[in-house]
Amino acid sequence: MTVKELIDKLSTMDSSMRVVVQGYEGGYDEVESFHQVPIAKNKHKQDKWWDGEYSEVVLDDAEDIALLLPRKSQ
Repeated sequence: MTVKELIDKLSTMDSSMRVVVQGYEGGYDEVESFHQVPIAKNKHKQDKWWDGEYSEVVLDDAEDIALLLPRKSQ
């Protein structure tokens, strides 16, 4: 999803609606912040099905820059 696609979807929502992400093992956590991260396709995805489609990489190896919404820190 791109930022534009996200904005388009969010523009149809109630602006007072809470934004959450999946918790570590269950439930939901609030989003505290967001920041940009350099990413590349995860080359080990097939070996580790539990890993995400992308991995954070050093800027020189980045295929793209993504907006990261981490879960609330404990």
